[in-house]
Amino acid sequence: MTAAHTINAAIDSDGRVRLNTDQLKKLRKDAGHSQESLALHCQDRRLCISIASIKRAEAGRPVLHRTARHFAECYGIALSSLLCPVEQRHHPHDVARVFPGAIHVLHVSMPPGHTGVTVLECLRQEIMKYGGHIELIN
Repeated sequence: MTAAHTINAAIDSDGRVRLNTDQLKKLRKDAGHSQESLALHCQDRRLCISIASIKRAEAGRPVLHRTARHFAECYGIALSSLLCPVEQRHHPHDVARVFPGAIHVLHVSMPPGHTGVTVLECLRQEIMKYGGHIELIN
């Protein structure tokens, strides 16, 4: 028998995140790139960042997590430093409206005798890092 826990979480089902627009623009300008030249630079480095993705990210619209990782790799910085500050993200209750495909409930099963505290804490940290909300129901 397994211990089942339900975690109420707002998770964008297509893996999109919002990036810090001011940070992105500053990094691009400090590197001497226009949006177009940055897209070409990324293409040369085999990073999947199109000019449309650059415009989307700099406008504050969500981008794929992969695109966010490629921005971080392009600039040689940690992805966490590019993520939109929590206060600029949507409130967890707005996620269903903003992301109609969001997953609202995640079920996690653990083996007998395993409290799952570590697993649940890791999940909580990841969900909150992207502006989500988590509530444990036993």
